[in-house]
Amino acid sequence: MVDPTPAPPMINVRTLAAFGHCPNAGRISHLQAADDEEPIYDRVANLSYTPKFEYAYLLERERRCRFPALYWTVLIGAELMFVWLMFSTGRWGYAVSLLAAMAPSVYFSRFDLYEYWCICRQILDYWTASTRPLPECTDHPVAIDWWSLVKSGFTPGKTGDYVHSELGLRGKPWRLLKDEQSRQRLPAIKHKAFFGNRVAVTPSYRLHLAACAVLIEYQEGATVDWGVVVDSRTLTGYAVPITAQEKGWAVERLREYQKLVSDGHRFPKENPPAGACRFCELAYPRLEDTATKLGEQSLTPHLYNLADVLPTLDNKQLAEQIPELKGAGEIGATHILGEFRVWVSGWKKPPNRHSTCGDVFVWQPPHTFWESQWLKAYRKFKTRFHR
Repeated sequence: MVDPTPAPPMINVRTLAAFGHCPNAGRISHLQAADDEEPIYDRVANLSYTPKFEYAYLLERERRCRFPALYWTVLIGAELMFVWLMFSTGRWGYAVSLLAAMAPSVYFSRFDLYEYWCICRQILDYWTASTRPLPECTDHPVAIDWWSLVKSGFTPGKTGDYVHSELGLRGKPWRLLKDEQSRQRLPAIKHKAFFGNRVAVTPSYRLHLAACAVLIEYQEGATVDWGVVVDSRTLTGYAVPITAQEKGWAVERLREYQKLVSDGHRFPKENPPAGACRFCELAYPRLEDTATKLGEQSLTPHLYNLADVLPTLDNKQLAEQIPELKGAGEIGATHILGEFRVWVSGWKKPPNRHSTCGDVFVWQPPHTFWESQWLKAYRKFKTRFHR
């Protein structure tokens, strides 16, 4: 009797996209084996707003964020009024002290105020958006805004998991835009913009959309010729054409990665592609208060600081991020950076940090977070030695 062919390992579309970004990110995503579900709130949508669920939810968020934004606005406005009053009466010392005391209010308010600004901008975009159908034939991504697609006839919604047992692929997009008349489907995935990382169509996003298209066509029998990469805060992004070649490419990459994960759950670290760590969530350095978990296991934090990250960077990479060195010349910059490295190595500056990728593979990913840190350190070094 011939033994049946073993089923391929099941891989999530998010894990597949993570592999496309970086082999280490793909391995961590597979080890975590979890889909980042959004919280589901108990609510009844007010149908008098609009039949579009997304817009009704947007108005609910606006009401929820309105009070914190109003609170911070009134508080900062009152503080500014007191500062102006002290200045106008000639009490300069009190005015400067009050101005310094405003720093905590300004720091903590920026999160709530930015969130409220994004929501109000989305509501305004909804009212000003016009119908803008997708082009019939193009090979390049097309800049879009979410509400133009909705007003063009696509209805947004969330879906359950799709499963392709023959391929060993499962998962779902962030949202699915449906056109019931043409039976066209547009999988939408979130772009996570951190530290100034702008919305862009990267190969990993193309891989993610192509994998979602394979699942949707298999499960629903619908046509998927486009996908959407969107910033979930501003709802702007790109519509990306998905060709048959890209769907075949996604299946090939899936089989390639299934061979990697079938050997077990212990993986060696590989050298990441150039620039892969700069905006990666898994490489983001954080304090010790948040543990890294792989399933039920909590990993011991691999702590490191600025002095550990600097040796992984050459002088050219450092000089590009330090504006003061642009006019120093190559020889002068090399000399100054050599002294700067020596100074940082003896600079006992807490706190140490750790990251998810650093904890799993025991190393120091060069995230963009450190760019601001070494710029601050360089300015302290320059002030100390009068550079």
